[in-house]
Amino acid sequence: MPPKSIPVLITCEQCGGQQSVRPSWAGRRFCSPVCAGIARRGKYTGENSPKYAGRVSLTCPICSKAFLVKPGDVWKRRTCSLPCLAASKANAIEEYRADPDTGCWIWQRFTDKNGYARVSINGRKTLAHRAYYERFNGPIGEGLEIDHTCNNESCVNPAHLVARTPQGHADRHHFDRLSREDIAEMRRLYPGMTQFAIAKRFNVDASTVSRIVRFENWADVA
Repeated sequence: MPPKSIPVLITCEQCGGQQSVRPSWAGRRFCSPVCAGIARRGKYTGENSPKYAGRVSLTCPICSKAFLVKPGDVWKRRTCSLPCLAASKANAIEEYRADPDTGCWIWQRFTDKNGYARVSINGRKTLAHRAYYERFNGPIGEGLEIDHTCNNESCVNPAHLVARTPQGHADRHHFDRLSREDIAEMRRLYPGMTQFAIAKRFNVDASTVSRIVRFENWADVA
């Protein structure tokens, strides 16, 4: 019985994959008829293909594989394939990841196009930060909104969530942009300038200016 020949390792010129072949095939340039046909037609494969131009690279949280998506699909694609999507829905990954620097609980599952975490509870889709607030703090009062004090829409840490009225919610975000000098300048300008003009100048609501000049907010600033 003749001795077995030692396989030779070749590298495909099209896909870059390596394959062990018999010595008589050592001159092969491609690993398969598919790669040979693609090369013959002058096409490309993988990320170099023209059809992938402008796409965004993401990393699958289940298998850690990098995959490409269209820019408009970034907010809704989190996994590379249907099996990985099924694994994520089966609680194969944590709902959130704690950021040691900020204390935020960063949502690891579905987020909407505005960055807000979404979750399905008993078949009903809801905002995850509201669900986490109620889980740790009890029901949300009627007409109240949940404010992220960390200004991170994907955070679900209940310590960073505060229930506010819609106006209070808006005011908090406006006041975050205002310094004590801004508050003092608003009061100096009024009533020589209308509240609407002051609001436009400082990029806030006129109602916010009204509360400031009437000392309903920032009363300690002269």
